[in-house]
Formats: sequence, structure tokens, C-alpha cells
Amino acid sequence: MTKKILPSKTGILAFLLFIGMGTAAQSDFAETRWKKIDSLVKVLHTAKDTTRVKTLHNLSQILYHLNSDSAIGIAHTAYDLAIKLNYLSEAANIMNTISNRHFWRGDINQSIDLGKESISIYEKINNHVEAAKMYRELGLKLTFALRFSEALNSYDKAIHLLSKEKDNSIETSYCLEGKGDVFGALGKYDSAYLSYNRSLQVANEIKDPLTQTEEITSILISMAALFRGVGDMETFNYYRARVNMFKKEATNDLDDFEQAETNLYYQQFDSAYYYFFRPKKTDYRKLTLDRKLSKRSHYIDSMHLGRIYAGLKKYDSAIIYLEAALPYFIDQDRLNIRFEVLLALSISHFGNNNYQKALVHSNHLVQLSKKYELKPKLCEGYKLLSDIYEKTGDKDKGNFYYRKYSELKDELKGDEFKQKLQLYKAEEREKQKQSSIEQLRKEKRWLTSGFILLAISIASIFGLIWVQRKYNAKKRLLRANEMALKYAEDEKRIASLEMLALRSQMNPHFIFNCLNSINRFVLRNDTESASNYLTKFSKLMRMVLENSKQVLIPLAEEVKCLCLLCKIS
Repeated sequence: MTKKILPSKTGILAFLLFIGMGTAAQSDFAETRWKKIDSLVKVLHTAKDTTRVKTLHNLSQILYHLNSDSAIGIAHTAYDLAIKLNYLSEAANIMNTISNRHFWRGDINQSIDLGKESISIYEKINNHVEAAKMYRELGLKLTFALRFSEALNSYDKAIHLLSKEKDNSIETSYCLEGKGDVFGALGKYDSAYLSYNRSLQVANEIKDPLTQTEEITSILISMAALFRGVGDMETFNYYRARVNMFKKEATNDLDDFEQAETNLYYQQFDSAYYYFFRPKKTDYRKLTLDRKLSKRSHYIDSMHLGRIYAGLKKYDSAIIYLEAALPYFIDQDRLNIRFEVLLALSISHFGNNNYQKALVHSNHLVQLSKKYELKPKLCEGYKLLSDIYEKTGDKDKGNFYYRKYSELKDELKGDEFKQKLQLYKAEEREKQKQSSIEQLRKEKRWLTSGFILLAISIASIFGLIWVQRKYNAKKRLLRANEMALKYAEDEKRIASLEMLALRSQMNPHFIFNCLNSINRFVLRNDTESASNYLTKFSKLMRMVLENSKQVLIPLAEEVKCLCLLCKIS
């Protein structure tokens, strides 16, 4: 581990004051950053314990693009304080930040060692999710360092930890994609394809739509490059079309630098040139004050430009940029980038008919490829050496390296991979066919279920209508019966009232007396009186019965009835 830079509070403030004086005229982006720094420094005056740890960590992150050495030093101070307070979760986060900062500065091996230290802390506190993420990041760093077997082992450890967790699709997909990159670099195209394909299947389970789109796009870009590498342009174009489709669905497109790198990855040099030089609203690469970071960005841009010019066959421009970038990446031990620079330089010098320099860079490329067992790069190196010796008239060496190139190409089994790929495609088409059949079956089942539900609904409606009608008929019948019963009761009550009225008009005692009187006349043989009396009594009875049918009786009839009653009485 390099010596830690542990600035005091006074040192931090002095540093901020010094660089602040020289950058007062920075952009709004930088001005916002300075406001954040000023706010954090004020918090530091009173912050203690875990709050101080977090504040120092945040300060180091914001300071990184201004002065990476001081930012890393402040992060180490935060880490030491976190360890002292036994604040292990934050200590692991800080160590991961330090590891990443070293990685982006080009200190890859140091970054790897620090990343392992971060993982050990996460494992100590049983934080399997974060440990898995760190293993995945470690796999990426080991890939950059061309330590491929360690990288694969790191990815496998991450996948193992993630298998114990729920909702692990994002990180698992990243790991499988990383393994595909490693296998592709080693020339194991079959394993690379299988890893990418598995990664694609897992990525389809990612719940967040934006993250899912970004990850699927990344995987498809890698798969497209893989098929271009083996010469299958039909499949390359298929995956490139899918990439474009997914990019349209994404809400945040790639920025110009990323787009240029993607087109360079595809070997689409015209598009890469366009995006690299398209006017930009904000060039964030120019906002950094750190000379190391600015220098790194400068040489990465030079490397990209050199490769673009080499692809466009503008070899003079390519050589200028590539030869400027090569010493930096040799000094920084950026092996993965050095391979690309050496290959592009060899091609450029060969295109310029400078075979001596092309030979130097090609030999360097071959030696490095042998050392790190990068068979695809070694294959390209042999092909270049064969072409160079052919041009210089050394037929024996030309044939020698061409045989090596052919043997290695056969060893890489590009043709066998293509045959397997046809099987994979056939299997994929069969899966899609089966999926379509199953989808049709599902649709048919849904359609049948829909018809059944519709028939049941219609039958239910008609049943409800029939039940409702039957209920209404029954209700009407009950109402009619009730009305009839009520009418009968009313008739009975009326008859009862009529009888009551009749009894009130024809007093039983009066009738008894009248009949008694008639009987007395009969016994006395006074037939005339009996007849007269009986006649009057019968008229009275008739009049009463007739009047009982009427609601209202004329006064004359009432008077007549009373007169007749008086005569009888």
C-alpha cells in the first residue's frame, strides 16, 4: 500500500483556499461543487464520531477531480477514524471508494489490493450483498490487469453469494457479462456466447425498466462485437439492430464519448469520428483541476483518436496520437489499453509502408499476447508479422508466421464456434417457435375461456330476467289475492254494517210487539183489523228494507216511513 496522506483540518482548509483562488471563474458545475465543499468544511468544525466519518468521506468524493492525492488522503483519514470507532460498514464503503479512485488514476494493482481489503470487511460483518458487488468490481479490475483466471474466480464468488439473496438479477447479470468479456478476450468464444446469453436471460428479470434497458443494451453491444470478431456479420447486424432498438427505449442516451467508444468497439470508424468531434454543451473532462486525471483523460482521448484515424486509414494522424499515448500507458501499466495501441500502431505503420516500425510494434504485441495468453491478439499479431515479412521480401518468415496464424486460428475454433452458433440459433428459433406456440395456446385458452364466460354471462342475464319475471308474476298474484281478500273483508264488513243498520232501524222488540198484536187480532177473530195491521206492517218492512240499500234517503220517504210507523204503534 502507498503511504497515506493524512491532512489535518487546517491542512484541508489551506488546500481548499489555495485551489479555490485559482478557480473562481469556473463553470456553474464547478461553482456548485465549491458550494458543497464549503458546506462540508463548515460541518467538519463541529462534527464528531460517525458524523465526522461520513462528512470526511463525502468531502473526499467531491474533491477527487480537484486534487486526487488530497482526496485519497482525506478518505484514508475517514477510514482510520471509522476503524477506531468500529464503524465497519462505513469503513468498507470508504475503502471501496479509495480502491476505485486508484483504479481510475491507473493504479490498477493497488486498486485490486484495496478492493480485497474492502471485501474482507464486508465478509466480516456478513454483508453478503455488498461483498458480492465488490467481488464483481474486483473481477472487472482483474480483467483490466489481464489476470483472467483470478477475474473468473472473483465473478464466480460474487454469483455464489448472490444466489443466496433475493432480487439479485442486476448484479448477477453484470457478473455473467463480465465472464463473457473474459472468455472473449481469451478466445473462448463458445463460453463467451453462453455467458452473454445467460446474462441476457437474467437481465430480462430486472424490475427497474431503465436499468434493464441499459444492461440489455450493454450485453447486446458485447455480443455484436463478439460476432464481428468471428466474422459473422449477419448476426453482428442483428445484434446491432437490437442495440439501436433498446437505445431508443432508454430515457438517458449514451453521451458522445461513450457513443464514440461504442462505435469504435464496432469498428464503425466514421460514426466514432462524428461523435468524438461533435460540439458538446459541456466538456466535463476539462472541469478537473487534477493534473494526473487531466493527463489520463488526454491520453485516453489520444488513444481513441489514434484508433479512429487508423480505422479511417489516415495513418499519419493515427501515428501522431498513438505514439503520444503509448509511453503513458506503458508507464501506467495499462496493459489492456496498451494492446489496442500497439495493434493500431502496427497497422498504421504498415499502412504507411514503414515496415521497420510496424515490425517493432508487432513483435511487442506478440510477446505481450504470449505472456498473458491472449490468443485473439496473438492471432492478429502473427497475421501482421506475416504481412510485414511478405512485404519486406522475407518469404520464409512470412510463411512461418502465416502458418502460426493459421494454426492459432484453427485452435481458436472460429469455424467450430460458427457451427455451434448455428445450433444455438436453431435452438433459439425452436425456443421462439415453442414460445409462439405456447403463446397461441394461451391465447386460445383465453379465447375459449372468454367465450365460456360470455355464454355464462348471457345465460346468467337471461336467468336473472326469467327469475325477475317469475318473481314479478308471483308478486302480482299475491297482490291480486291480497286485493281479493281485502275486497271480501270489505264486503263482509259492509254486510255487517248493513245488518247493524237494519237492526238499528227494525228494533226486535218492536217487531215482536207488532206480531203479537196481529196474533191477538187473529185470536179475537178480528180478521179485518189483523189484515189491516199486517198490511201496514208489511209496507213498513218493505220500506225499511228498501231504504237500507240507500246511502241517503229522501226526507219525504223518511216522513212517510215515520207516519206508517206511528199508525202501527
